[in-house]
Amino acid sequence: MRREKVDELLRQRIGLDPDSTGPGLAARAVRARMKALGIAETQHDRYVGMLEKSSTELQALVEEVVIPESWFFRDEHPFSLFADRYVGLWLTERTLPKLRVLSIPCARGEESYSIAMILIDRGLSPDRFRVDAVDVSRVAVEFARRGVYSDNSFRTRDLTFRDRHFQSLGDRHQLKEGVRSSVTFQVGNLLDESIFAGEGPFDAIFCRNLLIYLDGSARRQALANLDRLLAPSGLLIVGHAEQIGYLGTSYRPAGDRKCFAFEREATAARPSTPKPWSEKRKSRVAKERPPRNQSARVIPPPPNLPSEDKPSTVVTGSCDESALERASALANQGSHEQASILCERQIAQGSPTSALYFLLGLIRQADGDRVRALDCFEKTVYLEPDHEEALLALALLAERRGDLNASKNFRGRAERAYQEKHPR
Repeated sequence: MRREKVDELLRQRIGLDPDSTGPGLAARAVRARMKALGIAETQHDRYVGMLEKSSTELQALVEEVVIPESWFFRDEHPFSLFADRYVGLWLTERTLPKLRVLSIPCARGEESYSIAMILIDRGLSPDRFRVDAVDVSRVAVEFARRGVYSDNSFRTRDLTFRDRHFQSLGDRHQLKEGVRSSVTFQVGNLLDESIFAGEGPFDAIFCRNLLIYLDGSARRQALANLDRLLAPSGLLIVGHAEQIGYLGTSYRPAGDRKCFAFEREATAARPSTPKPWSEKRKSRVAKERPPRNQSARVIPPPPNLPSEDKPSTVVTGSCDESALERASALANQGSHEQASILCERQIAQGSPTSALYFLLGLIRQADGDRVRALDCFEKTVYLEPDHEEALLALALLAERRGDLNASKNFRGRAERAYQEKHPR
């Protein structure tokens, strides 16, 4: 009962789906806070009572739960797409207002400052853009404002940006004032219906690796706010595990598949704002979430599946690319069941490829079935050991269940795979 109460408080405060992180994370956070407060391990009820009465202590618990893991220019493709899309236009069209960019959650600022650095490096002066950075963690925001980072925040192959924008402080690196002053940090919550209310829209929003941690109701509220905050022709950049199904049919992919970027369909109507996410909804949440131990099942073909969507003749060990493309298109439209059918048919006919298993893993993850998603990602790297995206997906799943050693191992493999594919 104590665990359920803590889970509910975290759900109400930050929309956290406890199954997205595994039971160990919240338990470790509670133990850390009890130790800091001098509360004995046997006095859990006392601590839970404190949580219910003290918003300050609940925020302290949130600080223990959030994972501010990032580094500068993490996944270079989204930054390149973003700069290619906006810099040239803002350099030539001087009558345009400031380019507005939102980074949420901003963690400790690496992403937010990366946005500013790439704009400056492409020739856009700081007076022509504004980066707003928001996070629920006060500790992370204060860290970001200082702009001092260790080598752990510099994990990319090309570190010439560090020479341009940082000065050495022994084993630390201080960001120069020109970049620091171009980013505004604040504590905030994407689930707050009043966030940036009354302000103009953002031309681009970076919202990476947040939606996967939210329960269904909180995710809908977050998406409603993102939709409200994004300019009609704006760019929305999400995490690698969030590109399928989360956004519905209102958005279409932008850039290549490694960008994880979307733009709103020109004719798409904006969704209505849902009811406040913080309302009591235990029964609804229980219906939305699949059983933890749900076994794999064969999904029967729906009666309206077009005959032309049946896989073409295939060669064992290879994948019908047209079927894979159709499955990807269906998944991006939110038709997960039909997309799964196409993938499973291809696999059943002797065509198990890494691309099929990875797509199927993304669909499973978007549906909240992390057990089968894990199985698909593991099969992906079995067939393609240097599949960077699957390795990163495995790292994230390991991180959620509290297996930090496995997460570190998968991230290391992903980094080595990237370096092998992109030698200096």
